[in-house]
Amino acid sequence: MCVGRRSSTLACVATPGKSRGAACFRHESGRRDHRPAPIHMATLRSVSTCALLAASLLAVAQPATPVQPLYGRLRARDLTPFGFVRRDMHPAYAVSIEPGSWAIETELGYQNTWALSPEVERYLVAREPLGRAELGPADVQAIRDLPGENYLIDTELASLDVTFHYKFTKNWTGYVIGSAVRYHGGFLDGTIENFHETFGFSSFGRPAVKRDDVNLIYDLKSSQVEIFGPQHSSGFTDPVIGLRYTGISMAKAWQLAL
Repeated sequence: MCVGRRSSTLACVATPGKSRGAACFRHESGRRDHRPAPIHMATLRSVSTCALLAASLLAVAQPATPVQPLYGRLRARDLTPFGFVRRDMHPAYAVSIEPGSWAIETELGYQNTWALSPEVERYLVAREPLGRAELGPADVQAIRDLPGENYLIDTELASLDVTFHYKFTKNWTGYVIGSAVRYHGGFLDGTIENFHETFGFSSFGRPAVKRDDVNLIYDLKSSQVEIFGPQHSSGFTDPVIGLRYTGISMAKAWQLAL
Protein backbone atom coordinates (compact mmCIF):
# COMPACT_ATOMS: atom_id res chain seq x y z
CA MET A 1 0.00 0.00 0.00
CA CYS A 2 1.39 3.43 -0.96
CA VAL A 3 0.67 6.52 1.10
CA GLY A 4 1.70 10.14 0.64
CA ARG A 5 3.98 11.47 3.28
CA ARG A 6 5.30 14.95 4.01
CA SER A 7 8.37 15.66 6.10
CA SER A 8 9.27 18.95 7.76
CA THR A 9 12.59 20.17 9.17
CA LEU A 10 12.99 22.97 11.70
CA ALA A 11 16.45 24.65 11.68
CA CYS A 12 17.59 27.44 14.02
CA VAL A 13 20.74 29.60 13.54
CA ALA A 14 22.24 32.35 15.67
CA THR A 15 21.98 35.98 14.34
CA PRO A 16 24.85 38.41 14.92
CA GLY A 17 24.31 41.94 16.10
CA LYS A 18 22.82 43.71 19.06
CA SER A 19 19.74 41.70 19.13
CA ARG A 20 21.06 38.35 20.01
CA GLY A 21 18.70 35.60 19.20
CA ALA A 22 17.97 32.82 16.83
CA ALA A 23 16.23 32.71 13.52
CA CYS A 24 14.30 29.58 12.75
CA PHE A 25 13.36 28.31 9.32
CA ARG A 26 10.98 25.41 8.45
CA HIS A 27 11.57 23.36 5.37
CA GLU A 28 8.91 20.94 4.11
CA SER A 29 9.22 18.41 1.36
CA GLY A 30 6.77 15.91 -0.11
CA ARG A 31 7.59 12.42 -1.30
CA ARG A 32 5.93 9.05 -1.94
CA ASP A 33 6.52 6.37 0.70
CA HIS A 34 6.07 2.78 -0.45
CA ARG A 35 6.40 1.31 3.02
CA PRO A 36 3.27 0.04 4.78
CA ALA A 37 1.58 2.75 6.80
CA PRO A 38 1.75 2.24 10.56
CA ILE A 39 -1.43 0.87 12.14
CA HIS A 40 -2.54 2.85 15.16
CA MET A 41 -4.71 1.59 18.05
CA ALA A 42 -7.48 3.98 17.08
CA THR A 43 -7.61 2.38 13.64
CA LEU A 44 -7.84 -1.11 15.19
CA ARG A 45 -10.69 0.01 17.41
CA SER A 46 -12.54 1.44 14.43
CA VAL A 47 -12.11 -1.77 12.40
CA SER A 48 -13.30 -3.90 15.33
CA THR A 49 -16.37 -1.72 15.81
CA CYS A 50 -17.25 -1.95 12.12
CA ALA A 51 -16.83 -5.73 12.14
CA LEU A 52 -19.11 -6.12 15.16
CA LEU A 53 -21.71 -3.86 13.59
CA ALA A 54 -21.61 -5.83 10.32
CA ALA A 55 -21.96 -9.13 12.17
CA SER A 56 -24.96 -7.78 14.06
CA LEU A 57 -26.64 -6.66 10.85
CA LEU A 58 -26.02 -10.07 9.26
CA ALA A 59 -27.48 -11.84 12.29
CA VAL A 60 -30.60 -9.70 12.08
CA ALA A 61 -30.91 -10.28 8.35
CA GLN A 62 -30.64 -14.09 8.58
CA PRO A 63 -33.97 -15.97 8.64
CA ALA A 64 -34.88 -17.35 12.06
CA THR A 65 -34.33 -21.07 12.60
CA PRO A 66 -37.70 -22.79 12.99
CA VAL A 67 -38.37 -23.82 16.58
CA GLN A 68 -38.75 -27.57 16.99
CA PRO A 69 -42.01 -28.59 18.65
CA LEU A 70 -41.93 -29.87 22.20
CA TYR A 71 -42.93 -33.52 22.22
CA GLY A 72 -43.30 -33.76 25.99
CA ARG A 73 -41.96 -36.31 28.42
CA LEU A 74 -40.50 -39.58 27.24
CA ARG A 75 -43.29 -42.14 27.25
CA ALA A 76 -42.90 -45.23 29.39
CA ARG A 77 -44.80 -48.49 29.39
CA ASP A 78 -47.17 -49.12 32.29
CA LEU A 79 -45.65 -52.15 34.05
CA THR A 80 -48.05 -52.23 36.99
CA PRO A 81 -49.70 -55.64 37.45
CA PHE A 82 -53.15 -54.58 36.32
CA GLY A 83 -52.05 -52.05 33.71
CA PHE A 84 -49.53 -54.23 31.89
CA VAL A 85 -52.11 -56.80 30.75
CA ARG A 86 -54.16 -54.10 29.02
CA ARG A 87 -53.22 -53.73 25.38
CA ASP A 88 -54.50 -50.15 25.23
CA MET A 89 -51.90 -48.93 27.71
CA HIS A 90 -49.05 -48.75 25.18
CA PRO A 91 -47.47 -45.28 25.05
CA ALA A 92 -47.73 -43.18 21.90
CA TYR A 93 -44.69 -42.65 19.68
CA ALA A 94 -42.68 -39.68 20.99
CA VAL A 95 -41.10 -38.46 17.71
CA SER A 96 -42.86 -36.94 14.72
CA ILE A 97 -42.26 -38.66 11.35
CA GLU A 98 -43.08 -37.40 7.87
CA PRO A 99 -45.79 -38.96 5.67
CA GLY A 100 -44.44 -41.90 3.68
CA SER A 101 -41.70 -42.65 6.21
CA TRP A 102 -41.34 -45.32 8.88
CA ALA A 103 -39.60 -45.81 12.21
CA ILE A 104 -38.76 -48.66 14.57
CA GLU A 105 -39.04 -48.13 18.30
CA THR A 106 -37.53 -50.49 20.89
CA GLU A 107 -38.37 -50.23 24.56
CA LEU A 108 -36.90 -52.31 27.38
CA GLY A 109 -38.53 -52.22 30.80
CA TYR A 110 -37.74 -53.81 34.14
CA GLN A 111 -39.70 -53.48 37.35
CA ASN A 112 -39.80 -54.94 40.84
CA THR A 113 -43.42 -55.20 41.96
CA TRP A 114 -44.74 -55.56 45.48
CA ALA A 115 -48.47 -54.83 45.45
CA LEU A 116 -50.97 -55.99 48.04
CA SER A 117 -54.35 -55.10 49.47
CA PRO A 118 -54.60 -53.48 52.94
CA GLU A 119 -55.92 -56.68 54.55
CA VAL A 120 -53.01 -58.74 53.18
CA GLU A 121 -50.54 -56.11 54.38
CA ARG A 122 -51.90 -56.34 57.92
CA TYR A 123 -51.70 -60.13 57.75
CA LEU A 124 -48.04 -60.10 56.67
CA VAL A 125 -46.98 -57.38 59.12
CA ALA A 126 -48.40 -59.52 61.94
CA ARG A 127 -46.21 -62.40 60.70
CA GLU A 128 -42.96 -60.39 60.56
CA PRO A 129 -41.80 -61.43 64.10
CA LEU A 130 -41.78 -65.06 62.89
CA GLY A 131 -39.11 -64.30 60.29
CA ARG A 132 -39.04 -64.94 56.56
CA ALA A 133 -40.77 -67.96 55.10
CA GLU A 134 -42.07 -69.20 51.78
CA LEU A 135 -45.79 -68.75 51.39
CA GLY A 136 -47.79 -71.96 51.09
CA PRO A 137 -51.34 -73.32 50.95
CA ALA A 138 -52.02 -72.31 54.56
CA ASP A 139 -51.21 -68.68 53.74
CA VAL A 140 -53.39 -68.80 50.64
CA GLN A 141 -56.31 -70.04 52.71
CA ALA A 142 -55.70 -67.37 55.36
CA ILE A 143 -55.75 -64.67 52.67
CA ARG A 144 -58.97 -66.07 51.22
CA ASP A 145 -60.56 -65.89 54.67
CA LEU A 146 -59.83 -62.16 54.90
CA PRO A 147 -62.81 -59.84 54.31
CA GLY A 148 -63.31 -58.34 50.84
CA GLU A 149 -61.23 -58.83 47.71
CA ASN A 150 -57.53 -59.33 48.35
CA TYR A 151 -54.34 -59.88 46.40
CA LEU A 152 -50.57 -60.16 46.74
CA ILE A 153 -48.27 -59.59 43.76
CA ASP A 154 -44.58 -60.17 44.47
CA THR A 155 -42.48 -60.54 41.32
CA GLU A 156 -40.04 -58.89 38.96
CA LEU A 157 -40.95 -58.30 35.35
CA ALA A 158 -38.79 -57.69 32.29
CA SER A 159 -40.43 -56.61 29.05
CA LEU A 160 -39.22 -55.91 25.53
CA ASP A 161 -41.47 -54.06 23.08
CA VAL A 162 -40.58 -53.59 19.40
CA THR A 163 -42.87 -51.24 17.49
CA PHE A 164 -42.95 -50.60 13.74
CA HIS A 165 -44.53 -47.24 12.79
CA TYR A 166 -45.56 -46.11 9.31
CA LYS A 167 -47.12 -42.72 8.56
CA PHE A 168 -49.59 -42.87 5.66
CA THR A 169 -50.66 -39.22 5.63
CA LYS A 170 -50.34 -36.15 7.82
CA ASN A 171 -52.98 -37.43 10.24
CA TRP A 172 -52.96 -41.23 9.81
CA THR A 173 -50.27 -43.51 11.29
CA GLY A 174 -50.26 -47.29 11.59
CA TYR A 175 -48.21 -49.40 13.97
CA VAL A 176 -47.52 -53.02 14.89
CA ILE A 177 -46.17 -54.01 18.32
CA GLY A 178 -44.49 -57.28 19.25
CA SER A 179 -43.68 -57.92 22.92
CA ALA A 180 -41.77 -60.44 25.00
CA VAL A 181 -42.11 -60.70 28.76
CA ARG A 182 -40.46 -62.61 31.60
CA TYR A 183 -41.76 -63.00 35.15
CA HIS A 184 -39.29 -64.18 37.81
CA GLY A 185 -38.23 -63.69 41.40
CA GLY A 186 -35.47 -61.29 40.43
CA PHE A 187 -32.72 -59.82 42.57
CA LEU A 188 -33.89 -56.40 43.80
CA ASP A 189 -35.86 -57.32 46.93
CA GLY A 190 -32.91 -56.81 49.28
CA THR A 191 -31.95 -53.48 47.70
CA ILE A 192 -35.47 -52.11 47.98
CA GLU A 193 -35.91 -53.27 51.57
CA ASN A 194 -32.60 -51.64 52.57
CA PHE A 195 -33.71 -48.42 50.89
CA HIS A 196 -36.99 -48.44 52.86
CA GLU A 197 -35.14 -49.12 56.11
CA THR A 198 -32.54 -46.39 55.50
CA PHE A 199 -35.13 -43.65 54.95
CA GLY A 200 -37.67 -44.87 57.48
CA PHE A 201 -40.36 -46.07 55.08
CA SER A 202 -42.84 -48.78 55.90
CA SER A 203 -41.84 -52.38 55.18
CA PHE A 204 -45.35 -53.18 53.82
CA GLY A 205 -44.98 -56.73 55.11
CA ARG A 206 -41.95 -57.61 52.97
CA PRO A 207 -39.85 -59.07 55.84
CA ALA A 208 -42.44 -61.85 56.32
CA VAL A 209 -41.81 -63.31 52.85
CA LYS A 210 -38.72 -64.97 51.42
CA ARG A 211 -36.75 -62.70 49.11
CA ASP A 212 -36.53 -63.11 45.34
CA ASP A 213 -39.54 -65.43 45.09
CA VAL A 214 -42.63 -65.19 42.92
CA ASN A 215 -45.87 -64.84 44.89
CA LEU A 216 -49.07 -64.21 42.96
CA ILE A 217 -52.24 -64.65 44.99
CA TYR A 218 -55.52 -63.26 43.69
CA ASP A 219 -58.73 -63.61 45.66
CA LEU A 220 -60.95 -61.48 43.45
CA LYS A 221 -64.48 -61.78 42.20
CA SER A 222 -63.22 -62.19 38.63
CA SER A 223 -60.28 -64.54 39.22
CA GLN A 224 -58.57 -66.89 41.66
CA VAL A 225 -54.80 -67.29 41.19
CA GLU A 226 -52.24 -69.12 43.34
CA ILE A 227 -48.57 -69.05 42.29
CA PHE A 228 -45.77 -69.03 44.85
CA GLY A 229 -42.17 -70.15 45.19
CA PRO A 230 -38.98 -69.75 43.09
CA GLN A 231 -40.70 -69.88 39.72
CA HIS A 232 -40.30 -68.07 36.44
CA SER A 233 -42.20 -67.78 33.22
CA SER A 234 -41.43 -66.14 29.89
CA GLY A 235 -42.88 -65.90 26.42
CA PHE A 236 -44.37 -63.65 23.76
CA THR A 237 -47.58 -61.71 24.11
CA ASP A 238 -50.20 -61.28 21.41
CA PRO A 239 -49.18 -58.72 18.77
CA VAL A 240 -50.92 -55.36 18.70
CA ILE A 241 -52.02 -53.77 15.42
CA GLY A 242 -53.20 -50.19 15.68
CA LEU A 243 -54.16 -47.10 13.71
CA ARG A 244 -53.68 -43.58 15.05
CA TYR A 245 -55.56 -40.45 13.87
CA THR A 246 -54.52 -36.91 14.89
CA GLY A 247 -56.60 -34.67 12.61
CA ILE A 248 -58.96 -33.25 15.25
CA SER A 249 -58.31 -29.53 15.80
CA MET A 250 -58.12 -28.38 19.41
CA ALA A 251 -56.65 -25.54 21.44
CA LYS A 252 -53.02 -24.62 20.84
CA ALA A 253 -51.61 -26.53 23.81
CA TRP A 254 -53.65 -29.69 23.20
CA GLN A 255 -53.70 -32.53 20.69
CA LEU A 256 -56.14 -35.41 20.52
CA ALA A 257 -55.02 -38.79 19.15
CA LEU A 258 -57.47 -41.59 18.43
